[in-house]
Amino acid sequence: SMLGGGKQLLIAFAGCGANLLVATGSYFVYSQTLHQLWLLFCACNILLGVFNFLPVFGLDGYDILYILLCNMANAKAADLACKIISALVVLFILTLSIWAFCMKAINPSLLITSVYLLILLLINLRS
Repeated sequence: SMLGGGKQLLIAFAGCGANLLVATGSYFVYSQTLHQLWLLFCACNILLGVFNFLPVFGLDGYDILYILLCNMANAKAADLACKIISALVVLFILTLSIWAFCMKAINPSLLITSVYLLILLLINLRS
C-alpha cells in the first residue's frame, strides 16, 4: 500500500474509535438529560465498536490484525494467519448463534449476522 503501516493502522482503528467516541458523547448527553434513548444509543455504539473490532474479514479488526502481523512476518504468512483466525471467530459466532436460536434465547439477528460474516469469509477464502 502507498500508506505506511502506522497510517493504515490509524485508519483501521478509526472506525472502532468513532463508535466509542459517539458512545462517550451519547453517555454525556444521557447524564445531563436522563433520557433513556441516549443510553440505548450509547450501548448500541459500544456494541458496534466491539463488533467491528472482531478479527473477521470485512471488519476493521481484520485489517488491524493483518497490519500488526505484517510487522512480524511477511504478507503471505500474515494473510494466512488472518484467514485462519477469521474462520475460527466466524465458526464460533455461527455456532453460538445457532445454539442461541435453537434455545430461543435471543432473536435471529445474531444468526443472520453470523451467516453474513460466513459469506464474507468464504469470499475472502476464494481470493
